[in-house]
Amino acid sequence: MSNSWGKWSLLLVIMLLVTLGTTGCVSQIKEAVQNASESVSLKTTTIDYLNQIVEATRTPSSQVNDWAYASFNSHLTSVESTPKECSYTMEINEIADQSNLLGDNISVEDESVKNIVEPKFKAYLGSYKALREANNKLADYCNRETYKDDNGAQVSSLTEDTKSKMTDFIAKDNDLNSTVKEIQRNTDLGIDEDSTDPHDVITLASDVLTNDVEDAHVAYSNWVIAKADDKNPDISTVKSTKDKLKADIKKYKEKADSVKAKEAESVGSYYESYISVVDNFDVEYEKFARDAESGALTTEKANELLEEDQTGIIGSAIYRAYGDVIDAHNDIVNAIERYH
Repeated sequence: MSNSWGKWSLLLVIMLLVTLGTTGCVSQIKEAVQNASESVSLKTTTIDYLNQIVEATRTPSSQVNDWAYASFNSHLTSVESTPKECSYTMEINEIADQSNLLGDNISVEDESVKNIVEPKFKAYLGSYKALREANNKLADYCNRETYKDDNGAQVSSLTEDTKSKMTDFIAKDNDLNSTVKEIQRNTDLGIDEDSTDPHDVITLASDVLTNDVEDAHVAYSNWVIAKADDKNPDISTVKSTKDKLKADIKKYKEKADSVKAKEAESVGSYYESYISVVDNFDVEYEKFARDAESGALTTEKANELLEEDQTGIIGSAIYRAYGDVIDAHNDIVNAIERYH
């Protein structure tokens, strides 16, 4: 099971502090403030940079997610088994120009983050381009009926090349995704935990709870993969992530209710939808954890879950609930940014 992009953005909190010396004339102070302002205006905050990377990869990655990967491979295997027919209609769209996120076209406040992310983003873009070219070459060979000129002699090499390029892209996708997530987790949102502003509380709640859901989803994936392989996976991580999610849901629901978060201007309705899908994930995860601990979730059933998540159109209940949380979280991010 490849860990499909649980792509989510962080809320953008910008703070500008300009410290000046106590000596010097007014004109020097004005010039210093102007220069500092111009310098900052040219730099993208770390959070905004990561959000732009997430957004840039959302559409390309969604075309080759877990389900699409299995669907592509199934279609490719079918083509390979009937080379003299060569019917192939799978399409991969061209990626939008992302040069604005590369090199000197963007300056990030924390250049160390850019230095880590940009090489992986470049590798991602290059791998996607290579996949699209391989896929289109096969599609062109079939659609133009060129296979009739050589009795489908090129089908095997073209399908294998496309499969190889797809496997490489998914690896690059996962590498970039995990890197961005790790940096996001370690990025300070700049919000006081004791804030009574409803927008702040919504920001904190969605950040903490989405992290909890992410951890639970990883624990679920790891446990199911191990169980499907007829191993005896440790249940402790599943239990600890379940307990933490429940505790944080209770904590942040109480904080949100105390500041009437559901009534927050421009964002309240998004929070209400978000907490609803988090509750749904909690229900599904609790059912999974119970069956995993009791032994009701057998190796056979684990393989069924694995198959469902990899090849099903909508995936298992937890897989769907996880995706709903990520989407709802990103809706909050966008709503908060519009509000500010």
